[in-house]
Amino acid sequence: MKTFLLSMAGAFAAMILFIVLGFFFLFTLIGIAAGAKPPHPDNIVLTLDLNAGYPDQAPSSGFAALSGTPGFIDLLIKLKDAETDDAVKGLFIRGADFGFGTTRAEELREALKSFQASGKFVIAHSQGMFGASGPSAFHSISAADEIWMQPGTDLMVTGVTFETEFLKGLFEKIDLEPQIYPFYEYKNAPNSYNEAGYTEPHREAMVALANSIWATALDEIAEDRGTSAGQLRTVLESGPKPAETALELKLVDKLGWPEEAEEAAKERAGGDDAEMIDLGMYVSPAKYDSKAPLIAVIGGEGPIVTGGSAGGSPFSDPPAFASDMIARAILDAAEDEDVKAIVFRVESPGGSPTASDQIWRAVERAQEAGKPVVVSMGSLAASGRILCLDRR
Repeated sequence: MKTFLLSMAGAFAAMILFIVLGFFFLFTLIGIAAGAKPPHPDNIVLTLDLNAGYPDQAPSSGFAALSGTPGFIDLLIKLKDAETDDAVKGLFIRGADFGFGTTRAEELREALKSFQASGKFVIAHSQGMFGASGPSAFHSISAADEIWMQPGTDLMVTGVTFETEFLKGLFEKIDLEPQIYPFYEYKNAPNSYNEAGYTEPHREAMVALANSIWATALDEIAEDRGTSAGQLRTVLESGPKPAETALELKLVDKLGWPEEAEEAAKERAGGDDAEMIDLGMYVSPAKYDSKAPLIAVIGGEGPIVTGGSAGGSPFSDPPAFASDMIARAILDAAEDEDVKAIVFRVESPGGSPTASDQIWRAVERAQEAGKPVVVSMGSLAASGRILCLDRR
């Protein structure tokens, strides 16, 4: 029995050693690959699939970080870098089917217009737009030089709707009394627990938000498509449009299959010599210019919590908006002489006031050190997220 136990212990130790060494070599190879300058073709068409599920920010630890999935802000930065790359001729986009997110659509549209202003083209292809989630699918590609649509599909761009689940009736049936209190009448989150329907302030806020999103999308899509917001609204609100009708109404520019639109993009970039490169894999030659001034991009995504990592397990990620992690990154950037400014990207429903105060203080200390701090807000703006940006 003793021999058996020793053999088992030795086998287990060998397995652990094998796993540790395997991870060591894996991370070493990844590091070498990340530091090596990749080959750079002369004619590049960048590609972007809006149906892919991009997080706002790329995973920073655990196995998720090894996947190489870029964050949405990484894509915007890469697109900006590509503006000064003479090898990049244009961008080919696969449009989202069901929606892309209101704020993301607005941010991507602005990035596309800046990209075009540098002399690059943008071609988008859609396999149908189903607007139950609002106008974001169309809005995100409306600035393209050419919008292609697959024959036999439909373009359906509706207005904006919101739904709220109210639990007061359920709680009354099970004799449960929630003790969640709003500070002000427009602090609507507690209403899901305290009310059976919309209060007037809650309804007012939701209607105003929906109208604002719809009006902004109509104005910008109309500008991109060369029509008026009023005409566009009439067309879109009259119901779904088959691809052929969308072409007649000049909502899209051409009908064709994905590979045909891709071939058109390559032809515009130089024909057979052009290479298609996924935007997430693109690396600008400017990245290797060690003399360029640096702007630190520091991001937080998810609920704001105190502390740092979740324990260092390679199988799980730490809290994405942990106050120790975010504050330390800001302070490190403030102390780095090569960093000239900080962009603080926040995507959060809120969270701990204590954690928010810690992050706020780090931002203040960075400013005291002479580093400008610019905040980029994502799709959520609530509660502790505001505290960490502007404590009053």
